[in-house]
Amino acid sequence: MYSRGFNRRLIFYMTNLAMTESHKFYIVKRPAGNCEILPIAQIEQNSTIVEKWGPYDSAEDAIARRIGLIRAGKCQPQ
Repeated sequence: MYSRGFNRRLIFYMTNLAMTESHKFYIVKRPAGNCEILPIAQIEQNSTIVEKWGPYDSAEDAIARRIGLIRAGKCQPQ
Protein backbone atom coordinates (compact mmCIF):
# COMPACT_ATOMS: atom_id res chain seq x y z
CA MET A 1 0.00 0.00 0.00
CA TYR A 2 2.78 2.45 0.86
CA SER A 3 6.06 2.81 -0.98
CA ARG A 4 9.33 1.45 0.31
CA GLY A 5 10.57 5.00 0.83
CA PHE A 6 7.64 5.71 3.13
CA ASN A 7 8.40 2.58 5.16
CA ARG A 8 12.07 3.55 5.46
CA ARG A 9 11.13 7.02 6.69
CA LEU A 10 8.75 5.46 9.18
CA ILE A 11 11.53 3.25 10.54
CA PHE A 12 13.82 6.31 10.63
CA TYR A 13 11.27 8.24 12.69
CA MET A 14 10.82 5.32 15.07
CA THR A 15 14.53 4.88 15.71
CA ASN A 16 15.39 8.57 15.70
CA LEU A 17 12.57 9.72 17.94
CA ALA A 18 12.80 6.76 20.30
CA MET A 19 15.90 8.34 21.79
CA THR A 20 13.79 11.16 23.23
CA GLU A 21 10.86 9.12 24.54
CA SER A 22 10.50 11.25 27.65
CA HIS A 23 9.32 14.23 25.57
CA LYS A 24 5.92 14.92 24.08
CA PHE A 25 5.49 14.80 20.31
CA TYR A 26 3.27 16.64 17.87
CA ILE A 27 2.25 15.92 14.31
CA VAL A 28 2.53 19.10 12.27
CA LYS A 29 1.18 19.78 8.81
CA ARG A 30 3.36 21.83 6.46
CA PRO A 31 2.09 24.15 3.70
CA ALA A 32 2.88 21.45 1.10
CA GLY A 33 0.40 19.11 2.82
CA ASN A 34 2.88 16.63 4.28
CA CYS A 35 3.01 15.94 8.02
CA GLU A 36 6.03 15.55 10.26
CA ILE A 37 6.49 14.32 13.80
CA LEU A 38 8.37 16.78 15.96
CA PRO A 39 9.34 16.96 19.62
CA ILE A 40 7.58 19.70 21.53
CA ALA A 41 10.79 21.78 21.69
CA GLN A 42 10.87 22.13 17.90
CA ILE A 43 7.24 23.22 17.64
CA GLU A 44 8.00 26.60 19.17
CA GLN A 45 10.78 27.23 16.63
CA ASN A 46 8.69 26.50 13.52
CA SER A 47 6.57 29.17 11.89
CA THR A 48 5.52 27.13 8.84
CA ILE A 49 2.97 24.98 10.64
CA VAL A 50 -0.48 24.91 9.02
CA GLU A 51 -2.11 22.55 11.53
CA LYS A 52 -0.96 20.39 14.45
CA TRP A 53 -2.19 17.38 16.38
CA GLY A 54 -1.01 16.22 19.79
CA PRO A 55 0.68 16.08 22.17
CA TYR A 56 1.43 12.38 22.16
CA ASP A 57 3.35 10.62 24.90
CA SER A 58 5.63 8.63 22.62
CA ALA A 59 6.99 8.67 19.10
CA GLU A 60 5.21 5.40 18.39
CA ASP A 61 1.83 6.93 19.29
CA ALA A 62 2.54 9.89 17.04
CA ILE A 63 3.57 7.61 14.17
CA ALA A 64 0.37 5.59 14.49
CA ARG A 65 -1.71 8.77 14.50
CA ARG A 66 0.19 10.14 11.51
CA ILE A 67 -0.60 7.00 9.54
CA GLY A 68 -4.26 7.49 10.44
CA LEU A 69 -4.13 11.10 9.25
CA ILE A 70 -2.58 10.00 5.96
CA ARG A 71 -5.27 7.36 5.47
CA ALA A 72 -7.98 9.93 6.31
CA GLY A 73 -6.58 12.28 3.66
CA LYS A 74 -5.57 15.00 6.12
CA CYS A 75 -1.85 14.57 5.41
CA GLN A 76 0.20 13.58 2.39
CA PRO A 77 2.98 10.99 2.73
CA GLN A 78 6.44 12.50 2.39
